[in-house]
Amino acid sequence: MRNPTKTEIEEIKYYMSLPLDSLLIFIGQAVVEQHEGVQFSDEHLKNEGNSWFLKYKKRIKSEICVKWDFCEKLKSETYKDNVTLIASIGDIIAGIFIGVPPFVVSTLLVKSGLTKFCACP
Repeated sequence: MRNPTKTEIEEIKYYMSLPLDSLLIFIGQAVVEQHEGVQFSDEHLKNEGNSWFLKYKKRIKSEICVKWDFCEKLKSETYKDNVTLIASIGDIIAGIFIGVPPFVVSTLLVKSGLTKFCACP
């Protein structure tokens, strides 16, 4: 685990202030980025973000819940702070996926209930 930089902390806090739909829109924007000059509605971007998440849900679960052992990490005081947790998960996401904002994905996971997602006791 590394300590997030001041800029990362500010970025994560901003993402944490957003509703889940806005986070999906950010992911959707990254997914459709190759269509330069084409404008998409927020609804379309949200659907793209949701589709991306559903497509990679199994891989994310494997990396975060199983390999990183999220449920065990949750017991540590270090990860009780959402900013540190999101930064750490963001680092994992960045190592797996190119082209999507890792802190947005990790914020989406935490805000939508990572404990339930990973089926922690």
